Amino acid sequence: MAAMNYVQLNCFLGLLAGMWLSTGPAQAQQWCPPGAEWHYTAAFCTGGCNGYVRMASAGDTIVQNQPCTRIQRTRTYTAYLDPTILTDTLSDLYTYSASGIVWMFDPQLNAFDTLYDFNALPGDSWQLIHLPEYSAGSDFLTVLDTGHTSIDGQALRWLSVEYHFQGATGNNPPYLDTLMERVGSTTFYMLPYDFPNGFVDGNEGGFFRCYSDNEISYQSPTVQTCDLPLEVTAHAARPKILMYPNPGTDRLIIRISVGEKLQGVLVRDALGRIICLHEATPLENEVVLDTERFPSGCYSIEIRSTHGQFVRQWIKE
Repeated sequence: MAAMNYVQLNCFLGLLAGMWLSTGPAQAQQWCPPGAEWHYTAAFCTGGCNGYVRMASAGDTIVQNQPCTRIQRTRTYTAYLDPTILTDTLSDLYTYSASGIVWMFDPQLNAFDTLYDFNALPGDSWQLIHLPEYSAGSDFLTVLDTGHTSIDGQALRWLSVEYHFQGATGNNPPYLDTLMERVGSTTFYMLPYDFPNGFVDGNEGGFFRCYSDNEISYQSPTVQTCDLPLEVTAHAARPKILMYPNPGTDRLIIRISVGEKLQGVLVRDALGRIICLHEATPLENEVVLDTERFPSGCYSIEIRSTHGQFVRQWIKE
């Protein structure tokens, strides 16, 4: 049987290489404690726009007689070719944890469903909760490996997993991720069905950026800040960057607005290694990169222009 081709989108590898690993028993951890906050790239916003989704613990409540925690969500972004800052309020989420399992309320089922199971063993699987999309329910997750780590002195369990998306976008190859107690997904959006099915109708949220609460904080090694450097006035001089196709295969086109000049493009893989460096000519405002030999995965694209440096994320299918 031919070996399965995995889409290597696990941007968590650098964390596992650089942090202390424990072989002792996991300590009980509270999911979504007071002060918990997540940031994700607003993935619906590609090319010329820029933004992030912020989720935050917003106190206790009761849903269908179940005590749980409410998560408030906002999306902050600049629209295509317009630097004016916009903010959307997204619907609240309702979640709780019990005995190592994290539950999230699914309006489609009108019940709580499994988001994460940190008691799982290699080979275990569960159906993905279908938030924020509605679907036929064929997508699932399989656990590949388990372990323990420590962040800011707190012992945390992690699961190496692969997502099998077979819904709106057809039968896709598995996507790799690492789930960690408190943090959740360390690569994608908290609501797993938004990737990659959100590519069809526009993602609500995208790649994981960072997590913090009153005891720990963790930032993805692929980003420089939790939020994004949004300009504060509608007249700010900021280059408009188009980067397509995303996801892509054999080429990546990067185009900057007229009046700006590209100075260079640097591509890093999920481990932060430089795999491509392009120095632009003095009059160049568009670059076409040959990506045919890039392994499938998640890449950071660092773009230098006459106005500064900007970072975008790109997926090689």
